[in-house]
Amino acid sequence: MAIGNLTTMPALNGCEPSARWAVDTNTLNIVMIPFVVHGRGTFLGDDIEIQKIPPFPSRGLVIASANMLKAEGHAGFKAMRLEWDLLDTDAGEGAGLAERATSLATYALGHPELRTPEGTSLQSEIVARAGGIYRSGWMTNIGEKERNAFKKHSNEAGTMNDVSETGTISMAPGNEAYARNFADNNPRPIMPKSNKVFIIHGHDEGALQSLARFLEKFKLGVIILKEQPNQGRTIIEKYEACAEDVGFAVVLLTPDDVGSAARASNQGQRARQNVIFELGYFAGKLGRGRVCLLRKGDVEIPSDLFGIVYIDMDPAEGWKTALVKELKAAKLDFDPNRMWQ
Repeated sequence: MAIGNLTTMPALNGCEPSARWAVDTNTLNIVMIPFVVHGRGTFLGDDIEIQKIPPFPSRGLVIASANMLKAEGHAGFKAMRLEWDLLDTDAGEGAGLAERATSLATYALGHPELRTPEGTSLQSEIVARAGGIYRSGWMTNIGEKERNAFKKHSNEAGTMNDVSETGTISMAPGNEAYARNFADNNPRPIMPKSNKVFIIHGHDEGALQSLARFLEKFKLGVIILKEQPNQGRTIIEKYEACAEDVGFAVVLLTPDDVGSAARASNQGQRARQNVIFELGYFAGKLGRGRVCLLRKGDVEIPSDLFGIVYIDMDPAEGWKTALVKELKAAKLDFDPNRMWQ
């Protein structure tokens, strides 16, 4: 990738993950770029322009976005299938454009863990592509119905997922810390450094112990923050240190709190605020495919997570089999047959 007179090179041994090396084409000197934005950053004048990738698009937004892609025509769908490595699937296939859009949305929603060859969530790529079409004003093969639906669901999905107004984030040089943070929180697959599983929990001690003992059957390293030594650290310092060497996270959404909108007459059951915070932290750090939501009771799901698949902690304990499937899909190294021991 060219950045001004710099051409980037693959990461060198010993180089920190957030850095990249480049060749200055004027002097032929090798220099280090102290940040990288997952292949999405470019320099425009004096500013750094970063493409905005929606991290948690809702189900409605994914469907509306797929319909916006009809503007690309049949050739466009064929190109997207090739670009996103979908040729071995029926995603984006169909006799008509509406059928192509439906099959693409259905496949993306049915496989929320899927990533493109670049490592970005397929759902996020669909929304980002649709945002570009919306902002350009294209009306070929689509009309106000598709545009209005996309705008409506973009507004409802929250600021992080709304690319109807802008598809980039701009910053001035010197704010590399923000660029690095943006890159670190862009959903993408990261291979686990270990078989450690971090359990995010609230006040339901029974659910916590049931989950922990189950995971220990597979000889997985179970990390529960309150069981780790403090070592004179603040809570956030302890949290970051314990989360560093983790390959998977399980989030226990248990009905510990109640809450509602200010004008609502009834309050709903909610998970603890720290649980929601840590859920977002690990979704950004590991990618959504390495975070599993276990829902107990009628707990509200945050609106930014609508469309994300979760597992109900049913009394028949069917959740255990479902969780094992998620752990295997994330390529953790363990023997699933230990489930029956």
